[in-house]
Amino acid sequence: MEREAGSPARFGRRLNLLALAIALGVMGVTGASLWQSRQDAWDSAEIGARNVIAALGRDIGGNIRLVEAAMEGVADGLALPGIWAYPPDVRYLILFDRSARSPYLHSVMVFDTEGESIADSDGVLVRPLNVADRDYFRVHRDGPDAGLYLSEPFANRLHGGITSIAVSRRLDGPGGEFRGIVAATLSLPAVQQRLAGIALPADSSLNLFALDGSILVRQPPLAGGQRLSLAGAPTFERVKAEGEGVFTGPSAIDGGQKLYAFTRPAGLPLILNTAIPTREIMQPWLRKAAIMAALTVLLCGAVVVLTFLFQRELTRRSRLEAALEALAVTDALTGLANRRAMDRALEREWRAARRNGRPISFMMIDLDWFKQFNDYYGHTEGDQALRAVARLLLETARRPRDQAARYGGEEFCLLMPETDAAGARRVAQTLHAAVARRAMPHAGSPGGTLSLSIGLATADPRQQEPGPGDALQLVEAADRALYRAKAAGRDRIEARQVA
Repeated sequence: MEREAGSPARFGRRLNLLALAIALGVMGVTGASLWQSRQDAWDSAEIGARNVIAALGRDIGGNIRLVEAAMEGVADGLALPGIWAYPPDVRYLILFDRSARSPYLHSVMVFDTEGESIADSDGVLVRPLNVADRDYFRVHRDGPDAGLYLSEPFANRLHGGITSIAVSRRLDGPGGEFRGIVAATLSLPAVQQRLAGIALPADSSLNLFALDGSILVRQPPLAGGQRLSLAGAPTFERVKAEGEGVFTGPSAIDGGQKLYAFTRPAGLPLILNTAIPTREIMQPWLRKAAIMAALTVLLCGAVVVLTFLFQRELTRRSRLEAALEALAVTDALTGLANRRAMDRALEREWRAARRNGRPISFMMIDLDWFKQFNDYYGHTEGDQALRAVARLLLETARRPRDQAARYGGEEFCLLMPETDAAGARRVAQTLHAAVARRAMPHAGSPGGTLSLSIGLATADPRQQEPGPGDALQLVEAADRALYRAKAAGRDRIEARQVA
């Protein structure tokens, strides 16, 4: 009797220990999950910052490199013998035919040894301008080693005082003597507008620096539009030294702890960075952590029941989703796969064919004069005819990987992996003959029975140039072959080879 009395107690203690273990396990898992989600939030912020900087770096750097290429074209044109003897309109076309189309570009101009403008991408008539006082002219005049030079910001005299920078390169004579410069001016407000289109967390910023630490563009702008130089600031010096990367450090502007992502756009003497407050990265996680901790404490007492209910619900949902998925890829009338399923199979088998180096064929099937069939016999008989053809198609497509589908209306299709043109034609002939033997009456057909028009297409994916929509070439070729069969009188098979 003591043993009998003790058994429920022992079971109860074991159940309590199990419940405690489960509760502790749930809390442990929740804690680990929260820690991982914290790391995920941080990783996501880093990846997002890297992606933003990479995209903007490609945009800004790429546009400047386009401008550089246009300047190279101008320099090449100026090197042509007798270029200044050409009529002005011809010379303009030679020099500026390759001018870049950049949203940041004002114009490209050529200046002589005195800094006077002698060619202008804005028109045949050269706007008078002397830039002998500009740093981007002096640096080339005073030495041959500046290479591609990015100037300090200045008020653009030809564009209403818009703050601009110049990209310039030296022009040399045959003996290396200074012959002037080619310079392109870029609009900093246009760059600012590009940065303004990027959505960032609150109190974040995007900055474009010169290597001397001066901020060329900042989004959002500093109060009053003031310009700052961060030369000597630890964060800037680290960014300048490393060139590209991500790190966390204090802001030289407001002192707050921030996540920095930075790059050198296209290797140019510029630094692009974003600064995101760490509190903005962590705030969503902190809210989530508080809610999850509270819910975990409240729900630990019922964890066993909830787990059971969850599993039961998950099983029910899984079965329901499987049933819905089956319905979503099945034609309700014929039981064949539908067009959605065929599209998936086509992409899958096309990749397999390219990988395995085997041909692939596709058959498009159309019931001839089917509208007249429906008009004469009614839609019920039309549905019966569609089902009959679907059964014959399934009987013809015997291999496991062959995929038959109703493509729409009275059209069917058959995907035949690892099948060359001759094999595909044999399958088509088998189906065509099977429908003919069935001899389904069709008063609206010239032959008196239901017949098929079939279009075949075969491709060797290895011979196709990779690109978007590759597999669709096969469908389009089969569709053209079907069109040719119908145009030639129907009740026949036509084939095409995908080039």
